[in-house]
Amino acid sequence: MSTNVDFTDIDFDDLDDINALLAGGGEKGVYKQEMLDYIATGKMGKQYPYSNKKAASVKTGFESAIEAIQKDEKVDDDTKKAASEVAVKVRKSPRKNEDGSPVLNADNEPVFDELVFLIRQDLVRARKAEQSQAA
Repeated sequence: MSTNVDFTDIDFDDLDDINALLAGGGEKGVYKQEMLDYIATGKMGKQYPYSNKKAASVKTGFESAIEAIQKDEKVDDDTKKAASEVAVKVRKSPRKNEDGSPVLNADNEPVFDELVFLIRQDLVRARKAEQSQAA
């Protein structure tokens, strides 16, 4: 089945056409589940691997997931609170060759990758408070 389906001429009696229509928007819910999985780890932070997308789109997906979690009656209050504490950050990082040298573009300028990070601000604050009390 082709990934480029002309939806203006869909046959609602054709299972292939219906499956093509249902296949669209497969990302919906992915970020929400990823967010719930991340919260369940109890880790302060995580880099989110992605490909074939812009970092800003991934960030928007996670921010929408946080809102969806807040509205989901099946999600417990502690998880909702934890989700509200997650910061989604995009940071640029220089791309490296296998030998560790920077990858350069045609203009001999460094090439950067955009990385997406999830950070639990509540856990970061708690860790900082522990460290300041220990000092």
